[in-house]
Amino acid sequence: MVNVSLLLQKIKEKLIEGKFEVGRGYTGSGRLGYGGALYVYNKETGEFEYSEYPVKWTWISKLKRVGEAIVRVPVGTIIKHVLFRRKGRKVAYYLATEEGFKKIPYETKTKVIEKVGEHEIIARCNELQELGVEDCWLFYVKGSLSPVLQPSFESEIVEEWKSKLEKAERILDSIRAKLTKLTGYEPVKFWVRRHSVCVKLPFLGKEEFKKMVKKYQYDYSYSCFEIPSKNFVDEFKKLRDIGIPVSTLFLEYPE
Repeated sequence: MVNVSLLLQKIKEKLIEGKFEVGRGYTGSGRLGYGGALYVYNKETGEFEYSEYPVKWTWISKLKRVGEAIVRVPVGTIIKHVLFRRKGRKVAYYLATEEGFKKIPYETKTKVIEKVGEHEIIARCNELQELGVEDCWLFYVKGSLSPVLQPSFESEIVEEWKSKLEKAERILDSIRAKLTKLTGYEPVKFWVRRHSVCVKLPFLGKEEFKKMVKKYQYDYSYSCFEIPSKNFVDEFKKLRDIGIPVSTLFLEYPE
């Protein structure tokens, strides 16, 4: 009688071999145009992790170090292969099967993975529907603080951004409350600048506008009133403390 569990164990342990281009090669103009990298899917973390295998180098020079990685992995392993080319990188996914490496189709989608106040943290992901696997490889922020939170390829940045945005939202709410107290009106929008906060107010009417202009300078380019930064010393300090450079910031809130 065949021991099915033992047979399945042997199948799992069987290693499938394949060759994939790896390394880095640069063109004469300094652009990355050759080579590639390999990543293996970790079922526990749900992410693809960079992996190294024995390489047969075929091209070694000052600008190029390119070769073929000899990959041996168990059946069921999912490989992500990134090829570096002059016009940009090319991505392919493979599943190790009994017959060899099977190329898996995917669809690229953009989705909101976190929302903090008026900000959204967005991920660009490749969905391998056949395997029920998702590979999110680009992360960025949409909202007022997007100019100071640069796009990242690292998923770990999401929690850092979330914490920073939550703190920033509280600080911006404090600025909004002060603007309301100083002007007597709920702001429609405001801009955080180096030496002031410029606030756009609801329609005031001719007489109210004249009164407000006597108190605060009016910026006709943005249709807003300049409130000196001395009124927001604590808020500006807190923004700097969480890594938001008020000295060079031109922040529109809400965007």
